[in-house]
Amino acid sequence: MLQVIALMQTFSKIAERIINQRLIKFAKLNGLYSLRQTGSLPQRATFDAGISLRHWVQEAQAAGLKASTMFLDIKGGFDNVDHSTLLRRLQTKNVPDYMVKWISNFSSYRQCAIIFPGSPREMRGINTGIPQGSPLSPILFVIYVEPLHDCIDPSREFTSSYVDDIQTTVSSNSWWMNSKLLEEAFTRIKNIATSLGLEFSTHKTDLIHWRTPREKVARSEHPIVVDGECIQPAPKAVKWLGFYFENNHGTWTHYANRLALAQAAFDRIKRLSSPGGRLTPYSARRMAKAIIIPTLLNGAEFLDPSATMRHKMEVLLNRVKRWITNCFYSTNTNVLSAEACIMPVDLYLEQIRDMAAIRWSTALPNNNIATALFPPGFPLHDSFRLPSNRRAAFSKAGGMKPKTWDSTSFTSVQRILPIDDVARRARLLFSKWPVPRKPNIWSPPDPDECVYYENTLKQVREHIHLKWKLLNYPEYYGYRPAFRTCWRFMTIDKFAASHLHQMRAGKSYLKAQKDWRNPEASVLCLRCENEPETFEHVIASCQALASARVGQPDEIFDISPESLIWAENKKGWDLMKCLISFISLNKLNFPSNMDVFPFTRASQIQS
Repeated sequence: MLQVIALMQTFSKIAERIINQRLIKFAKLNGLYSLRQTGSLPQRATFDAGISLRHWVQEAQAAGLKASTMFLDIKGGFDNVDHSTLLRRLQTKNVPDYMVKWISNFSSYRQCAIIFPGSPREMRGINTGIPQGSPLSPILFVIYVEPLHDCIDPSREFTSSYVDDIQTTVSSNSWWMNSKLLEEAFTRIKNIATSLGLEFSTHKTDLIHWRTPREKVARSEHPIVVDGECIQPAPKAVKWLGFYFENNHGTWTHYANRLALAQAAFDRIKRLSSPGGRLTPYSARRMAKAIIIPTLLNGAEFLDPSATMRHKMEVLLNRVKRWITNCFYSTNTNVLSAEACIMPVDLYLEQIRDMAAIRWSTALPNNNIATALFPPGFPLHDSFRLPSNRRAAFSKAGGMKPKTWDSTSFTSVQRILPIDDVARRARLLFSKWPVPRKPNIWSPPDPDECVYYENTLKQVREHIHLKWKLLNYPEYYGYRPAFRTCWRFMTIDKFAASHLHQMRAGKSYLKAQKDWRNPEASVLCLRCENEPETFEHVIASCQALASARVGQPDEIFDISPESLIWAENKKGWDLMKCLISFISLNKLNFPSNMDVFPFTRASQIQS
């Protein structure tokens, strides 16, 4: 199926962006789109839909019910929007006339051509659809499909969507009944979609019957019939909005795929920076933080990887850090983390979860579906909540009930619901109640609230940085990572910067910085043959280099962690350039009589 992508002038996109901002604000205040829509709207994201789905399912299971979910995809999406229906919806919701006329002109009199080698490139008029690639089209589509969310029974069904991807979840006493309820729900949704001129892609429809992690019964095989086709339940996991949802709430499938994608990305970008040069360590680090880490940790806001998977992710990140710094394989991993200025996986995960907790707890409940599922007792600025199975989950007779959000117990035996866990995390992050509102365009918070919100974010970052600085570093390593930046010398060429990284890390070609390659070798400096060849010796005290130090600033020979040479200012940068020049001219930390390549693992050497 072909999809038309609009290539428009910059001025046109600027005008569309202005109308888009005005329409979004008006649409929220006048109910033009549903709370259950999480796509293409301010302060909404895919993980809002993800955590709300997991929470609703686990809440139903805690109430002793069976839960099942049907995932639907709208066929064509933007290409099948009927102009007259869209304009009629805007008029009935009292959208200002100038906006309606502007949107009418925007969507009318459009032409397109199919371009490929040898095509006639003949322009043809189109009467339906809105252009993909326009800043205005997503909000128009969200408004257009809003009726699809109005046909559910909130007492036993839960629906959420991200633009054209929709999920419907039901709960009952059996999976067989769930299949029947999902078929009925599909019929209702399809009737409304047909009235809007929309269809669903049957081959993209998925079904999952949820189980608890401790449930040992056989997996349910009850299918559903959708448009005459039989949809079998997924054997283990379903991919929705980029997340893999396992039927027993596991996360292995999701993070195994994230790990494979991050590994593939690393295999491509590492070709851009060989050990000898090209990208600087600073540029390599930026690529790692922009591509590899977001790919690896996508979904960490609400999906917690197992200990085994965390170890696999840490192994990959250590490879990335070695690529950035050219440090040896024998380098301590905590030291490697500080040298590359990239935190360990556990700290990244903790920071992501803390930031997500702040985001959800400060959002408006009538604007974020995850916030609307918060426990009623949590001190939000609004008492609005979505209907759910919460009362049944906490009042079911017999069995072990879930922990409440204000529970002080941290045992692993008694489970806690996903959004209750977010609320408990938020309770520990905020120093006073009620929590502040996140800055927004509909209900702007007071200046004091904005300051409180920003200070809480800053405190989380500082707390994570403090934990990073307090890791178990070796005694010989005195440097600690800077706050939200990297080492200044990482901006020079990689070959020169790597010598400094290696000597600071305590594993280099210097004789006194031994590893598994040379445990019995002499540690004496080959130049003066008087003292062990350490980082401090070759820089500050080796008598054979005394003449090379003449004329150099005295500050460059102080390499202690408190030295001016590591300062983030012009004086420090000038001193750093002198030190790099001194190291390069005297060939400090250069290999000599090397039997084994230092970037080789010990396990790769045959005994």
